Parts: sequence; C-alpha cells; structure tokens
Amino acid sequence: MGGFADARGYDLLMGRWSRLLGHELVRFAGIADGERVLDVGCGTGSLSASILSASSNTEVVGVDPSSTFVDTARDRLRDPRARFETGDAQSLGFPSGSFDRTMAMLMLNFVACFGPS
Repeated sequence: MGGFADARGYDLLMGRWSRLLGHELVRFAGIADGERVLDVGCGTGSLSASILSASSNTEVVGVDPSSTFVDTARDRLRDPRARFETGDAQSLGFPSGSFDRTMAMLMLNFVACFGPS
C-alpha cells in the first residue's frame, strides 16, 4: 500500500476509521452466526476484529498485499477463527464458493484500475 511504511502509520490514518466504522458495517451486512467471511484489504485487522466480535462461531480470512499489515493483524487477533494471508485483491486464490460473504472497507483507493487506453 503506497504511502504507508509501517503498520503504525497505517493505523493513524486508515485504521482509526476502520475501528469506528467496522461494527456498523458488520451490523449493516447482517453477517449470520457461522458464516465464513473474506476480508479483502484487511490492513491491520480492524474489520476482521469487528466481524469476529459479532458472532461466536464466524470465521474470517483476511487478505492484504502488505506482509507487515498481515503480520500485525495476526499479532492483534490471536483468535483461532481468524487467518491472515498476504495477497492481491485482484488475484485471489480461493475456489469459488469458499466464503459466504466478502467484505472490504476503505481499500478501493489502493486498487489500481485499468481503463481503456
């Protein structure tokens, strides 16, 4: 993620918004108990934490291109229902139907868009 040298810098700018909005987004999405959720662009795990706190048996997989952010998410969320991987939002390696829901928050501005030349 361009512009963020470390997880602390990311949290100061983006993570604080994710923590404020995460619970509302999860409530709005209506995640049901037991669902498997993909958190694309998980950053340091703020939305994943909100997803986990909404249910006792929901599972979340977070993916982010920054290995530093993924490591931070793993350190922060030591919950057996959570798994974090380094990966690209435009090239996810999960089979179709692997998740009940896919969520993302505050990450689209980091995805390169390619339009007609």
